[in-house]
Amino acid sequence: MQRTDAAKWFWPFLGVAALAATIVIGLSAYVQSKAMRGEPDFRMVVAVSAPAPHVEQRTAVTIEPSRIEVVGMRSPSIVDRVGALLSGKLRG
Repeated sequence: MQRTDAAKWFWPFLGVAALAATIVIGLSAYVQSKAMRGEPDFRMVVAVSAPAPHVEQRTAVTIEPSRIEVVGMRSPSIVDRVGALLSGKLRG
């Protein structure tokens, strides 16, 4: 595209982008207003057939803290290398 063609198409593209953003924002506000109702439009019936366990039959669970050991070392950074180089020159 030549510069004049690019300038000619800039404002129409910007208008389309603004229109798309307006539609997305408007639809999200509309959907949120519909989703904020207190009761859903349908109700689900759930039947639980398993009996409730007795307290004595429950297994005690303990959570132990995990132990993480890092094996390895990071490569020296540029600052570390320059510092080692300068300290080596100052000593030697």
